[in-house]
Amino acid sequence: MNVEQFASFDKDINNISIFEEKKSKFVTLGFYVDNQEHINKILINLRKTYSEASHLTYAYKLLNEQITSKSCDDGEPSGCAGKPLLNVINQRKLYNVLIVVARIFGGVKLGAGNLTRAYSNSAISLIESNLVWYKIGWYITFRTSFELVGKLENSLRNDGIIYKLESDVFTVLTENEFDFISKFKSYIIEVINKKYEYVKQRKC
Repeated sequence: MNVEQFASFDKDINNISIFEEKKSKFVTLGFYVDNQEHINKILINLRKTYSEASHLTYAYKLLNEQITSKSCDDGEPSGCAGKPLLNVINQRKLYNVLIVVARIFGGVKLGAGNLTRAYSNSAISLIESNLVWYKIGWYITFRTSFELVGKLENSLRNDGIIYKLESDVFTVLTENEFDFISKFKSYIIEVINKKYEYVKQRKC
């Protein structure tokens, strides 16, 4: 499933906030993720980093061929931890996102209502200033003739298209694969590969 643009965490910085409620500390971390393996690695590392935490709750939402999401309470009362995190993700229409909260218990039980609000607030406080827009980008690798290499480079520069050249093989980054191939079809001998990924744009 392709979505042209969405918001998630900045993949190039650490996204972290600390929220306190009745002596319990909620260390909230946000990540840009694009597959289940990436999520699993992050969770394994965080369990080591925050080994003193009584709970490591999380929620994620992935955008691939289809949308997948999951939340985990990690021993907190059912529906009071992971679900509030996922609710915030859905309300803000975030994709390719993982929110993890390491709760360090302070000795005072919060009760279901306060606990739910604490997890919701921890997620909200994290995302308020840490989101960026991502937009779909197509990487197209194709072969051209040697005598057209210089002319094609000039055309790509004039259009502001990012490219890499190896011998007579170009790899370009473009927002629309069909428009690019249509415009430059006279240069293209063979399309070797096409794939898309989401490219960071700007802060929300």
